[in-house]
Amino acid sequence: MNANWITWTNASFNKHFIDNAGSYTVQLSIDDFHTQSESGWAMLHVDGPSILELPSSIYILTAGIEVTVQVEPSVSNIHSITDIAGYFADLFSPSISAYELGPSGSGDFWGCYTLQSEVEIVNFGKPEIDTNLLQATILGQYQMEI
Repeated sequence: MNANWITWTNASFNKHFIDNAGSYTVQLSIDDFHTQSESGWAMLHVDGPSILELPSSIYILTAGIEVTVQVEPSVSNIHSITDIAGYFADLFSPSISAYELGPSGSGDFWGCYTLQSEVEIVNFGKPEIDTNLLQATILGQYQMEI
């Protein structure tokens, strides 16, 4: 096992979603942010990876990915929340490259995470009655064998 795998995993997923966000703002779950100050943003949370060592010195790394998206309701586009949710669901690629990123990384290609679950979209609508915002979450699970 390598102590850097956790950092490299998180940094690689951060890079993938931020690099492909188009015109949307992506915030990391560790960032200080305010959900009512912006519309059309996404928050990325990487859960893990959990690490399983098999008897043959093979490791299985599993990471859960959660992207929460938010928009202001629009009279001109009543599908604005499903538009942004669909955009980010499409970023849950069948495979996502992992790189040695971070303070201890060389930036080299390290491996490839593959999607292990269906991509689930949960549309929350308005998170609070008096808030003029719509939210949804997109979830998926990835695995890599080293």
